[in-house]
Amino acid sequence: ADFRISGGTCANGLAVPAAASTCTIQVIFKPTAVGSARAATLNIAFAETHVPAIAMPLVGAAVASPVPTISLTRTSVVFPNTLVAATSAAETITLTNAGTLALDITSITTSGANATEFTRGGTCPNAGAVAPAASCTITYTFTPGDLGARVGSLVIASNNATGTVTVPSCTSALESCAK
Repeated sequence: ADFRISGGTCANGLAVPAAASTCTIQVIFKPTAVGSARAATLNIAFAETHVPAIAMPLVGAAVASPVPTISLTRTSVVFPNTLVAATSAAETITLTNAGTLALDITSITTSGANATEFTRGGTCPNAGAVAPAASCTITYTFTPGDLGARVGSLVIASNNATGTVTVPSCTSALESCAK
């Protein structure tokens, strides 16, 4: 039931004293699903047969709670083979807040075995807000410190609806950038 009586001064089966000719009924609307309007009827009956019953319509709309949602143009980044100590061309990831509440980024960092070899830039704040439907960019470069396959991850910590987002990064020497 989406509606329920939660309290008030009217009691089921008790008479309202003449001196206090009114009483209250508190009703809570707690929808069980998001969607179209919900309706119910609060029926109030009186012991006195000369007083007509009251049918009070109740209507409520169940809406989704606003949430921030990160949407990325890429879910992994594979860098081309790059000479030791040289910096790769920048790879760009566009971050969009596809949610209905401001996305509060608390940090954008790199992690993993070779995290120091991956550098981020771009227009996304290291700590700050991205409005609903707004976008920013993360540019990402790779400067290898040694030969061989290298791995790292871009980690975006925020109030995103599904938590922290991790974007695996690696060099083309690896078949994939699996986490």
